Amino acid sequence: MLTRDQLDELIANAVKQLGNDQELNSIEEKQLNIKPSQVLALSGLLAGVFDVTSIVIRRNQQVELVLAGSLKRNEKTDLERLMSEIGKMPFDEVLKAMLSDMK
Repeated sequence: MLTRDQLDELIANAVKQLGNDQELNSIEEKQLNIKPSQVLALSGLLAGVFDVTSIVIRRNQQVELVLAGSLKRNEKTDLERLMSEIGKMPFDEVLKAMLSDMK
């Protein structure tokens, strides 16, 4: 769970990115009851993890947003690439390379 300071910082960054700095003061004065799921959804949108795939507005003015995204990274890290290459090599070559580096 986020601390109050982390939540305030997240809200301040979101408001600044939206360009509504004047509304920040009025937001700070109000008591915010934000659920963790709402914080995660906002964070995912701001970080570019989620995309809005659909917006539905019902007759009773209820708005429904459908978000889609993936938590998987598309790019491998250097360590993941290295381990993938080592995994393709025969075990004796890997062991010999490790032992030769220890001398």
